[in-house]
Amino acid sequence: MTALDHNSLTNKLACGRVIVVLLWALVAITALVEVYVTHGYTAVSAIGMLNLCAWLCVLVWIAVIHPSWRALAIIGTVLLPLCAVELYLLSQHRAVINGHTLAILFGTDASESLSTLWDSLAYGVLALLMLLAGLWASWTCSSAYLLGQALRRQFFKQAIGATVGMFGLVWLVSPTIPAEVDVSSAELRTFEAVFPWGVPARVLSFVRERARKQDWIARSHDFRFSAKAVDAAPRVVVLVIGESAAAGHWQLGGYGRDTNPLLAKRTDVIWLQNYAAPAVATAASVPMMLTRKPVHRGHDAIWPERSIVSAYREAGYETHWISNQLTAGMHDLMISTFAQEAQLVRWLSLGAYQHASALDEHLLPALDDALESGAKKQFIVLHTMGSHFRYADRLPPHARHFSSKQNTELDTYDDTVRYTDSLLNQIIERLAHDARPSLMLYVSDHGEIMPSATCKHLRHGYGVPGDVMSAGLVWLSAHASHAGKRAAIERAASLPLSGTQVFQSLITAGDLRFQGAQRAQSWFEPEFSPAKRQVSLFGRVLDADGEPPKPCESYPDVPHSH
Repeated sequence: MTALDHNSLTNKLACGRVIVVLLWALVAITALVEVYVTHGYTAVSAIGMLNLCAWLCVLVWIAVIHPSWRALAIIGTVLLPLCAVELYLLSQHRAVINGHTLAILFGTDASESLSTLWDSLAYGVLALLMLLAGLWASWTCSSAYLLGQALRRQFFKQAIGATVGMFGLVWLVSPTIPAEVDVSSAELRTFEAVFPWGVPARVLSFVRERARKQDWIARSHDFRFSAKAVDAAPRVVVLVIGESAAAGHWQLGGYGRDTNPLLAKRTDVIWLQNYAAPAVATAASVPMMLTRKPVHRGHDAIWPERSIVSAYREAGYETHWISNQLTAGMHDLMISTFAQEAQLVRWLSLGAYQHASALDEHLLPALDDALESGAKKQFIVLHTMGSHFRYADRLPPHARHFSSKQNTELDTYDDTVRYTDSLLNQIIERLAHDARPSLMLYVSDHGEIMPSATCKHLRHGYGVPGDVMSAGLVWLSAHASHAGKRAAIERAASLPLSGTQVFQSLITAGDLRFQGAQRAQSWFEPEFSPAKRQVSLFGRVLDADGEPPKPCESYPDVPHSH
């Protein structure tokens, strides 16, 4: 080798190494951006740290250890569209390719899926530029073969070390979830955060969850309520499912702060003064509100009957499910099966509850579209993100009232209640301008426990008054047909109410009839009679009508004989 050739080779190696260093610097910058965007949530931040460096390492490794342009072309062709979609989801929705986003892409119509891919085009160009930079670095580094076996061995050791270090880091920062409580195994879940290595695990999770959901749907496929509407008159019934809304933090319920500045001014809103959630976790509570599932079965995933959505659909209503929550995951999979019973389904958030995602105000344009469909009878479910932790992520900048000054967790939580107040008021205004008789029922899945000096409990899931007593209210339009319902709900509003009565109350709200309906358990019937209230707590059954416990003490257990 001449001195000129040696200098040329040395310059190429130096150039290639500089480019590799720049690529890793870009990865580091991306990591910092992702940590900032996701507010430090480790599961998503791990993706921000590793999603780009993983496939760039693959390209450089192949070129340095065994250069094969065919292999590089194949890998680039496969990874480029994945990178485009991943970058788009991360930057625009704080989301990733996972079971939830795949369910939306494959579950929606082709135009919306193509729209998402089209929106990813700009990020595809960015990924292409990064790919070209990686290929150039790989080509310049491949000249190392001319320097002998020792340098090749050195590059090989570095590549192995970098890969082992990368997976070791992922193992430390990624959440491990026991296999018995989730569809995916703990081993697969550990590596889901890494792009692109985790993509097969994410796809497998999606396939498993989809199969499980289809199995649940198949079990209730032949079930029928044989529900019928009393008459053919136009009507709109809207169910708004709240999230983590504790009754004790609503001004309507006597809270000292003005968390309901709009609803408190209305004379047509009926506050449910003593409403107990059927469970203290979403996955158990919402199914018991939407079906006839009893409390002692609250911890079981499978229930052979369909939900209130199917009852309305059988009765000739146009049914809508508009959700700001997730389609998949151990907390949401069963609930999303009820959504599939609706004729028209819209998932508005590609993100997850662990970080900022779509705001609840985005439900309003979707509600407008539903109301303008032209159907005479409609049943619409709006599933909100409400006051779900992290509370600050549920708020747009303009909704900061209490937290604009002190910004404590309590202040931010109260702001989420105030934000829900605005949302519900806007829903009521829309329904009030609709010519059809309309009714809105809002009930939260459970309450929430705030930090205090006397109680160490936080969030929910304890079976104490803070997470059992949740928010609920009713609004009815000023229509003559609502006179009887209004009188009944005004009487029931002060009585002990349970989330297990939501199903039957909705049956009456829409004037449906079917054999086996229990009208005495409907809040809109004059013969409503309060029943013993029980609350599901992860396999235990609590007595919500027992001696009221102190704020940090659990409700008493119901004797097994019950």
